[in-house]
Amino acid sequence: MPGGLPFQPWARDLKNKRTTENAKDNPDAYCLPLGNMQLHLHPQPRKIIQSKNEIVILYEGNAGIRQIFTDGRPLPSGDPQPWWFGYSTGRWEGTTLVVQTSGFRDGGWLDVNGSPLTDAGKTTERIPARQLRHTRNRSDHRRREGLHETVDGEVQPAADAGRRTDQSSSARKRAIDAALQVIALSASGFRL
Repeated sequence: MPGGLPFQPWARDLKNKRTTENAKDNPDAYCLPLGNMQLHLHPQPRKIIQSKNEIVILYEGNAGIRQIFTDGRPLPSGDPQPWWFGYSTGRWEGTTLVVQTSGFRDGGWLDVNGSPLTDAGKTTERIPARQLRHTRNRSDHRRREGLHETVDGEVQPAADAGRRTDQSSSARKRAIDAALQVIALSASGFRL
């Protein structure tokens, strides 16, 4: 995307600091839970378990476990206890699973590039049932979130689920940078 993502000034400064420091504080470097986008793009295998009212994704990367409730419940309201992967609810629109997530821990990393993720973040993912390797991510950033606008784009995971691939950090970074280049913006109207 020309000019990069539309970060608010404090978020741009933080991302630039993380870049300047060669991502030394990336949660992956400390075996801490990753942001959902970073986790989804991680090259390690994952296992998806679906039951009647829930989908659970077990990520080998840093032992991540993500629950997506499909029983019709709304996302938690008020001020839920923050969670590394947020709270996710899903519904089927035809053959596409639509997952909304909020309630993230403040201070997280949305991606491997160090884009800030705060407790105000809300994401929507669209996962075609037959194309689980290709996910459409939409992130709504509100209140203290680091972007001025809604960001919409497609990302391709680095590896097939259940299959290990060897990719260097620079190859993963190039793949993520390429994915971020296809992101289109639409105004959300929320500013600090």
